[in-house]
Amino acid sequence: MGSEGDKAARDQRSAAVIGMGAVGTAQAVILARRGFKVVCVDRSQNRLDELERLSDDRSVPPHWMIGEPGLAKGFRDFGRRGMLEFTQSIDDAIDHTVAALVCVGTPRVHRLYAEEVLDLDSIDGVWEKIVLRLRHKERRSYPVVIRSTLPIGYTRKMSARVASINLGPGDGKLDKWRWRYAPRLIVYPEFLREGKALDDLEHPVMLVSGQECCARPPAIVNEMFPGAPECVTFETAEMLKLVCNAWHALKIVWANEVGSIAAAHGIDPNIIMDLFKKDRTLNISEAYLRPGMPFGGPCLGKDLNQLITHGMEVLDDNPSLLTSIEVGNKQHVRRMADRVTRFAKAEKIGIVGVAFKPGTLDCRESPSIALARVLNDRGKTVWLHEPGGLGRPNDHGIDGLPCKSEIVDHIEYLVDWADLIVLTQEWMKEALGHHVTRRRKVLLDLSWMGATIPGHESFPDRSGGVHREES
Repeated sequence: MGSEGDKAARDQRSAAVIGMGAVGTAQAVILARRGFKVVCVDRSQNRLDELERLSDDRSVPPHWMIGEPGLAKGFRDFGRRGMLEFTQSIDDAIDHTVAALVCVGTPRVHRLYAEEVLDLDSIDGVWEKIVLRLRHKERRSYPVVIRSTLPIGYTRKMSARVASINLGPGDGKLDKWRWRYAPRLIVYPEFLREGKALDDLEHPVMLVSGQECCARPPAIVNEMFPGAPECVTFETAEMLKLVCNAWHALKIVWANEVGSIAAAHGIDPNIIMDLFKKDRTLNISEAYLRPGMPFGGPCLGKDLNQLITHGMEVLDDNPSLLTSIEVGNKQHVRRMADRVTRFAKAEKIGIVGVAFKPGTLDCRESPSIALARVLNDRGKTVWLHEPGGLGRPNDHGIDGLPCKSEIVDHIEYLVDWADLIVLTQEWMKEALGHHVTRRRKVLLDLSWMGATIPGHESFPDRSGGVHREES
């Protein structure tokens, strides 16, 4: 790189892309396409030499570029036009740019006596070099956009480490000066398909910007990623990437497990899945993807277990994904009971909503009754109320209530009696809120995971914070 003054370089639309892997190379081409001068950084000089040689028409693209259409051409075209520079030095890249994108790999590794985790050694090293260089040059508010896959909470921990990273011997600056030159961290997860990276960067399925307190990205970052991003916390952006790929993996295992059962029964798995995908109301849709209550009712559990039975008849091993579904459902009932029992002084629990589906009065395999059983086992007394009234419980699929539970017909009786009100059906929230507010009771809403509605008290959440309920 040249030795021109820093200020002149920073006046340009310039960005450093650190890590020339699949994501970093595609990101460099897209930024150059959007008018940025890009400094490409990688610790491998061989990788940088391969990329720089592409500006020569006679050069042959490296083998690892073949599967990404347009990538080699992008480096050839923008390299010739002087839009791309190459260096191993993070310091040089920071000095000659106005923002950095971190695209280093975080592969999984197996730690001794631990589960597989992400290898963060490379990104730790990059982070420390960036912080030290910004302090040395006394540069403020330099945006660092992290596109690497990260564990939940990593970026916040990195931010907290800023004051603990020293410049070395002779550094006598106060901590407030250390913070002054801290980078502005932004988690911008990528959702790229291998072989389609350029298309996915040019036409992203979603833009998500994770920052402290859900702040808006700075203007230079908006120029890098045109569009209106969803502004969320660091942790939300970090988790979203993991959730998306876990969902993709889940779909593959689901299709393979169902296909194996079908094939073993002489049924064409492709016909099954083609017909399955035709249902865009429930099967391929947003349905059932809102965290809240467990599943119940007469159909889901029954049909799930029948499919598991067929799988066990024909497969050499149990269909592990299918068998885990009901296990996970029961675990979620216990987690809901944990949330209730965090109210240590609440011995009398009122549950509003008994039917497994609002408006049906069908209480067969009701999650609310399953919750009442767990609470009874933990020494709590439970009253249940179904809006609209159940009359004789046996008429609605209730084969028998737990011994320390009963159904009451009037919501006022339940609210007056209970120490804690538990809501399992969202549609009752507004009407129930009136009763709870008037009687100064605490309401725990399980219809939305972790939600609360206005009352007059507060209670701790799982992370140790407090949900404040305002009158």
